[in-house]
Amino acid sequence: MKKTVLRNMKVNVLAVSSALAASALALMHEVAGFRAPVAPAREAVKGFLWLEAENFQDNGGWRVDTQFTHKMGSAYLLAAGVLKPLDAAKTTVDLPSAGVWRAWARTKDWLPEWHPGRFRLSVGGKAGPVLGASGKDGWRWEKAGEWNLPAGAAEVVMEDLTGAFARCDAIVFTKDLSYAPPDGAEACEAERVRLTGFDGSVKDSGAFDLVVVGAGPGGMGAAIAAARHGARVALVHDRPVMGGNASCELGVPTDGAACSHLNAREGGICEEVNLRRALTAERTLSSAFREMAEELPNLKVFANQRVMSAEKSGEKIASVTARDTLTGARSRWRGTYFADCTGDGWVGVFAGAKRMYGREARSEYNEAPAPEVRDDLTMSGCLMGGYLGYKQQRMGSEPVPYSTPEWARVLPPGFTRNTDSPWSQWWVEHGGRFDDLADPERARDELVRINLAYWGWLKNEWKGKDRIKCNGLVEMAHMNGRREGYRLVGDYILTANDCLEGRMFDDRISYGGWPLDTHDPLGMENPTGNGYWKHHPPVPIYTIPFRCLYSTNVPNLFVAGRSISVTHIALGSTRVESTILTLGQAVGTAAAHMLGKGLMPREYGRDPANIRALQQMLLKDDQHIPGVVNEDPEDLARGAKASATSTCTVRKVTKNDVRRNMAGGKNQFHPLNMPRMAGFLRGAMESLGAFECLLGSSEKEPVEVVAHVYSGAVPPTGRSPSMESLALKKVGEARGTATPGWKKWVRFVPTAPIMLDGPYVWVQLRTAKGVKWFMTDHGLEAMAHRGWGDSKWSLIPNIRYVVVPEAGFKFLVDAKPEYVTDGVSRQQGDATHCWTSDPEQAFPQTLTLEFPRPVSACEVRLTFDSDLNPLHPVGNPLPPALVKTYAVEGFDGTSWTTIAEVARNDRRHRVHSFEPRVLKAVRLRVDATWGDPSARVFEVRVQAARR
Repeated sequence: MKKTVLRNMKVNVLAVSSALAASALALMHEVAGFRAPVAPAREAVKGFLWLEAENFQDNGGWRVDTQFTHKMGSAYLLAAGVLKPLDAAKTTVDLPSAGVWRAWARTKDWLPEWHPGRFRLSVGGKAGPVLGASGKDGWRWEKAGEWNLPAGAAEVVMEDLTGAFARCDAIVFTKDLSYAPPDGAEACEAERVRLTGFDGSVKDSGAFDLVVVGAGPGGMGAAIAAARHGARVALVHDRPVMGGNASCELGVPTDGAACSHLNAREGGICEEVNLRRALTAERTLSSAFREMAEELPNLKVFANQRVMSAEKSGEKIASVTARDTLTGARSRWRGTYFADCTGDGWVGVFAGAKRMYGREARSEYNEAPAPEVRDDLTMSGCLMGGYLGYKQQRMGSEPVPYSTPEWARVLPPGFTRNTDSPWSQWWVEHGGRFDDLADPERARDELVRINLAYWGWLKNEWKGKDRIKCNGLVEMAHMNGRREGYRLVGDYILTANDCLEGRMFDDRISYGGWPLDTHDPLGMENPTGNGYWKHHPPVPIYTIPFRCLYSTNVPNLFVAGRSISVTHIALGSTRVESTILTLGQAVGTAAAHMLGKGLMPREYGRDPANIRALQQMLLKDDQHIPGVVNEDPEDLARGAKASATSTCTVRKVTKNDVRRNMAGGKNQFHPLNMPRMAGFLRGAMESLGAFECLLGSSEKEPVEVVAHVYSGAVPPTGRSPSMESLALKKVGEARGTATPGWKKWVRFVPTAPIMLDGPYVWVQLRTAKGVKWFMTDHGLEAMAHRGWGDSKWSLIPNIRYVVVPEAGFKFLVDAKPEYVTDGVSRQQGDATHCWTSDPEQAFPQTLTLEFPRPVSACEVRLTFDSDLNPLHPVGNPLPPALVKTYAVEGFDGTSWTTIAEVARNDRRHRVHSFEPRVLKAVRLRVDATWGDPSARVFEVRVQAARR
């Protein structure tokens, strides 16, 4: 399993790398202009001018960094370069009087023994001394120069000297040459207030039913779900865009249970945002989240607000107070319930919630993968900026030398990594001894050093260094995409054993299926590490109980995100974005539901009737909960008779279907540096003749590729002594040629058609130098294996190699119209739970629900097929199976009338509400899909009108 997970994770990183250009474009649109408002320095105290660096008129190549305002007091300007000086930042100050003015700059010598980040100020064209080289730890005031200046406007220039993360927080100009500003954080803040005349009062921003702190996936799920269910919601977050680690700023994909389980991608709000992004201008989750929030008038979003405290009334939180990361202004939000979606658990910390930190000992929860002794090590974050770590590109035809700076030489002796990519990777991490919570700036700075050192290793020592000899660094990220902080203790602590056993809790509200992906606590300090803590066994689908989503001792505090009530080892699975988003949806739905009951989360969760109601609401909103089916008594469709104009009984998949899906940008492959094998259900095929594989070759001459074909049962996942003899019995040996070029269909013709008598067909390609086998997401329940010798194979989850019989795949399909009311809205094992129209019949196709007697209805809910098999939605721009154009019609006994029409659908789950009307039937007319020849519908619900 260790090698399996490694391969799967590597593919995810390749997916991120292949999207760098799109991410950079999205970042340019959404956050490239992120800056503080321009604000002139004014003489609040005679003889003093306080100038915030982030308020410069022109930031040049410097960036505004607001990540650490909770630690060092404010935003600052950062010269996040690649060892080349950045363009200077410039502004103008209006000096109230002529004379000698001394400037002090608040700076940080972030590596005092080396002074890498150096800069200087120029005023009126005259340069001051070098700054950022104090040789002292922490933020300090340095003398920035003295100038004899006339009254009036004077240009101030901040000149980066090294391109090595110099930083400046503020500048004080004074005529008092005996004055020295204080270094301590509290004293510095008091001085800032005194010299700026800053109004430190706290603005009341209102009272809400739910105050969500943090706009990562958990916070977005909670805020949107609660608002859709009628709650008044405040979403308070400290970044300019929504999405947290999954935002356009950081660019982490929404990973989840589909990494190693079929048809397991998360539904609900998670699927909605992933699909909606495809039709936004920026194609990012941030833009899709923004659109979804803007549609909800009872959801108010407060960006760039860093919550710094929680005020309590008794045991409950009464309000939270934040400071604007760009202006320093204070605001307070009052609420009935609060949701800590910060990822690090900060609201819980401020409120005194019980919490966990670091790695629990094996004996504490009887977790075999846990360390022997408890420690405070946590998983490192990664530098992210819409890309991983750094950007590098070809600079021309001449070699670009690179020498790792002495201050960045942090890789241990004997360092090596088995990688085929010159990009920064998810495992470019610091050792867990750098505390992302206590000193997050130092932790980020260590990641800068590591990335520069790793690039040096790639350029000078890596086996593939010749490939990048003309490449150079062009940009360095400065945002730390953190993985672990505090975890808030709930009434249940989910353990690794719960995950490994596939526990089905009575109060389950979501599920997980990502591996126990805990990272190497040594990070890059492990010279030969692979990023993982240790070998973990496979994780089945498991469920997550409601009891993990609230604080055990702060009655009105929910939690959604990586800081839920789990052990460190279990966190390795629950921390991924898709799982987190579903937890947020559960929190928001529960908060809205309990409002009218006057209950706190613990009281609410202890009543099984409330949990059943919550589960049904989540299912209704398309959130899958394993083992829970639709039992909604107000769903009139459950008693209706379903019929359709046609039904699919045989499904065919040809090379053209694969081509169409490959057009969506899938360009991943595995080299045939070892035997590789693709398996697929033989379906209705009795024999296999010629077939084609999508291969690529980097060789100058054609390469012979040998394929073996056999039919068998469940594929081997470990040692299988019988495999070779099985292959010999069922062999269909063929030779094809991979012609030089990037991507070719290579045809294999067996000597005679191969008779198939097992449930699976297996196509095995032997090792071939320079040849690559491409992957696809064409919707087949195919499985990929890689070989280690002739008898040892390992499964590669969520990977499908492109292989297509010349006659196409042919599958018998059970896709009756009555499945749209069977209570399950996704494929489960062999059961489709889906109506599929006959692909041989042209659109439009219709699905009709007839009620046994007239009903009063007010809503129709539709759940389409968006292909939940791939880890992320795949299509161009949307999955081909998704319905694109449709209409909902109602029959009152006399005539059909249109209830809703959608011309460009981008959602799996659609809700159409209308004024109550009496209906005898409801009809869905599908006019087009995004490419599939069949209409595919999982569920239709018809909501009874309330009397």
